[in-house]
Amino acid sequence: SLTGIGTTLMTPGLVLQLILANLIISGFSEELGWRGYALDRLQRRSSALAASLILGLVHGLWHLPLFLIPGITQG
Repeated sequence: SLTGIGTTLMTPGLVLQLILANLIISGFSEELGWRGYALDRLQRRSSALAASLILGLVHGLWHLPLFLIPGITQG
């Protein structure tokens, strides 16, 4: 039986390290995608204001499903 196999490995320090790594990796990759790629391409086709508004809408829609999942908080 594999019951409880992961419980001994998950110490509070390891959990904190995993959370911090996830925040850093996801934050940097998201910024690179939205600002480094998408914003540049949008600004080639439209003004900075229009590109920002479009990207803001897309970014909001991208995160919308997380707001609809019960028990998940966005902060």
